[in-house]
Amino acid sequence: MPSNVALSPSSATAAPLPLPIKAPNDAGSQKAAAGIIRKEPQATTGSSLTFGKPRSNSHPPGISPAFRRHAAPRLPQSRQYRTIDHTDKIPLPKKEASPMIPYGSLVIYLTPKGKRYVKRLSDTEDWHSNEGVLKSSDVHEADFGDTLETSLGRPVQILEATLQDRLKGVKRLTQIIYPKDAAYICMRLGAGPGRTIVEAGCGSGGLTCALSWFCGPTGRVVSHEAREEFARLARRNLEWAGLGDNVEIHVRDAREGFCIEGADALFLDMRTPWECLDQAVKAVRPGAMFGFLLPTVLQVSELLKGLEKGPFGSIEVEELLLRGWKPLADRLRPNDRMIAHTGFLVFARHQKRSASFEALKPKGTRERKQEAALQRRLADQDAEAGTEPLSASDGTLVEAGEEACEEG
Repeated sequence: MPSNVALSPSSATAAPLPLPIKAPNDAGSQKAAAGIIRKEPQATTGSSLTFGKPRSNSHPPGISPAFRRHAAPRLPQSRQYRTIDHTDKIPLPKKEASPMIPYGSLVIYLTPKGKRYVKRLSDTEDWHSNEGVLKSSDVHEADFGDTLETSLGRPVQILEATLQDRLKGVKRLTQIIYPKDAAYICMRLGAGPGRTIVEAGCGSGGLTCALSWFCGPTGRVVSHEAREEFARLARRNLEWAGLGDNVEIHVRDAREGFCIEGADALFLDMRTPWECLDQAVKAVRPGAMFGFLLPTVLQVSELLKGLEKGPFGSIEVEELLLRGWKPLADRLRPNDRMIAHTGFLVFARHQKRSASFEALKPKGTRERKQEAALQRRLADQDAEAGTEPLSASDGTLVEAGEEACEEG
């Protein structure tokens, strides 16, 4: 059977599959088998094939009926098939010849010197630069990937703005989260359609743009910003990027509580996130993901101390380093510069602690010493505060810590 032919169910009754039996070499056997073995026609362009009439129950000389039943079993009547030729072309909807780039699109103008300009295409404003003037009507009639000439005869490439271009092009009053970190944060938080993500400290709105992009029209992003000027800038950047229909920005300090409950994930980009961990727990559902971004190790240490006391589990501290390579096939090597440390990423889950679960974890000498040091530090903090040691139901593993102290 030709390779471009596939099988699909048919309501019409058709013959069973033909038996692919190699005819004997002698002429007499070939003649005897000629009335039994039927050769299928070859597929042609624009045609379809159907099986012929059912073959006789007789079998060629030298082929036992048992082998015939094993090699070519009959299909039930309800499972008969007909063939469809995939060479039949399905007509596609016709594309309009023009315009190719609609007005209102974010367009990148790339010059031969490597300069990139991200602008929104407008029917009332042309693009002016040192390379010359490029009429908006010419860009409107072009396509992404085309090269146009300015009024000075300089070539300029027309590219489509991606999410990375949008993040890099936002106006900044604060340091934004870089695309390499934003993409990983969105993945770890599970940002996607139908999900509700809470954010505190949106700043200029870099990560907010990424969350809005991934959550889509069915998702929801609830952002909190303590400073009103930053909240206004974040909203303006969202509108510039063509995003933000699914974003709510509240001018509110996260330490006073969040404006939502039962969220799927929460991210804190604050200087002192350990001061609002209790509020963060109330804003999410059980089992939700938490994310934090901190620039220094001292801040990470303070955050870890806060996470130790609360209902948090699966705590991870990570750092992403991005190094580009020179795309030269003959001299492939790393670039001289790279995007190294931009911040520490801390992730955790909303997880109730269990002393019995922790006690059964295999622990070596290092883990037992770490657990003992943790329990001593927690005991000293409780003594200074004049409070009773927390029980296992409150999130601190007293029983497991006592065993660790004895073994250490």
